[in-house]
Amino acid sequence: KAQNCSPNPFFVAIGLPGVYPNPIQSSNLASGTQNVPYSETITIIVLPDTTIDLSVFAPGLPTINVEVAYQRVSGFTGLPAGITYACEPSNCEVPGDTSGCVGLGGTPTQAGEFTVGMTTEVGIAIPTSVPVIGGTVQSLPIPGISWTLVIDSNTVSTAKPQENAFGVVRNIPNPFQGNTTITYQAPKPAQVQFEVLDLTGHRLHQANYRAQTGENTIVFDAAGYAPGIYLYTLSDGNKAVTNKMVISK
Repeated sequence: KAQNCSPNPFFVAIGLPGVYPNPIQSSNLASGTQNVPYSETITIIVLPDTTIDLSVFAPGLPTINVEVAYQRVSGFTGLPAGITYACEPSNCEVPGDTSGCVGLGGTPTQAGEFTVGMTTEVGIAIPTSVPVIGGTVQSLPIPGISWTLVIDSNTVSTAKPQENAFGVVRNIPNPFQGNTTITYQAPKPAQVQFEVLDLTGHRLHQANYRAQTGENTIVFDAAGYAPGIYLYTLSDGNKAVTNKMVISK
């Protein structure tokens, strides 16, 4: 059975609205083992407000800035047997400009690779000055939120599950001043492109590296960068992985 959860303090401190693990940046939930208790926490940071084209609700309405009343989690699809979820707040409705979480938990009774989808929507508070729908809270679905969850069979294995996959492991330290070291895995020798972007997607840095089979590192020097949140992307030509780094003051 899923237990009560607490939002991840790292993501709360950063304060960047979103769902974490971010499905765009990290497509996997923590893996588990069949017939062994499992636990994972999904952190939700809700926008205080946003700019939206109200014509999605009624033709001819303007594009304006609106308050976000809440983000609601209404269900999950694809969870393996034995895994359930519980929210904080318990009604699965996180008010705007606050944080909440969903705890996945239980004892999985089946092994395999599962695509786990989360159904969620935000409630948009429409100003009273807007015709037709003014003074109401309108629900706006957030599509495309899903992860991969791997439940291994309960057998002894010496295989390393990620050794044949290209992906970013981590960057340490994070947050950081000066330099951070990005560690990633490569299944075979390859040319790897490394990019740093701001949150609008503007590319600030690009470099190419020759990756060897196994673990590789890149030391990134943030001299000249303003404090803030940045994205970095690594691509081997077949797969691109994006993660977040925070440059502190």
